[in-house]
Amino acid sequence: MDWSADARPMRLWIKALGNGTMRAWLEQSELEPVIITAEQARRALVAWKYLRTRMRRGEHTDLELATRFRGERTNKDAVLVFALDNGRMTYWRNGEKLKPIPLNLEAVDNLISAWDTVYRAIATA
Repeated sequence: MDWSADARPMRLWIKALGNGTMRAWLEQSELEPVIITAEQARRALVAWKYLRTRMRRGEHTDLELATRFRGERTNKDAVLVFALDNGRMTYWRNGEKLKPIPLNLEAVDNLISAWDTVYRAIATA
């Protein structure tokens, strides 16, 4: 899945694993891949759908929604934070020195669609 709202091409890879979890990582990124349980994936979907609804309505909110995933190599928690900023959903990993990555509505739609497909595969496993 390719996405970027600010001309930064990025490719997010999502893979269902055989043990009821999924793996997600950004191609060409130094960020550690994360392992996500079905419940964590469900919570992320709920948060993204909430923010997408606000984006479609043109609403503003100061609410930041966070979800916790496990780093694949380090086994440490990776907290991903999502918010709205100037009509775009932003994403950043807590503690990282990267600027928040803005996602436009099309990117959010694509993210939700791809994530939901993999989530359904692991939720029924």
